[in-house]
Amino acid sequence: MVINKDIEFCNAVITEASIKFNNQGDLVLGLCFEGKLDEEDFKTIITYPVGQGGIDAKTFVGTNRGILAIMKIMDVTDASNWESVRGRAVRIPKQQAEGRLCAVCHITKDKWFSLDDCQERKRK
Repeated sequence: MVINKDIEFCNAVITEASIKFNNQGDLVLGLCFEGKLDEEDFKTIITYPVGQGGIDAKTFVGTNRGILAIMKIMDVTDASNWESVRGRAVRIPKQQAEGRLCAVCHITKDKWFSLDDCQERKRK
């Protein structure tokens, strides 16, 4: 992912990190980011599909991009396990703080991850 040097960032904390089945039987990665944007509190929630199946399903399908997303989020947050992603500080682009979040950045290091990059790989 190439980050434009003109993009402004704000700090956020990951307050929820979940992997769970939704009502449609999809396995979904969920992240909640909270922080301040121009002195106003914000909360942004993203969900990302990682598989299909559900409780008592006959078939289960996982996606490579779902596993990649989990691994990259853990890498960007320096988390050695999924449970420790919660509580990590990150940077996110200001223009995405109250909308569709797709980039997650390490709080101090030059580490980036874009959910759009995972989706681009699937389309190719």
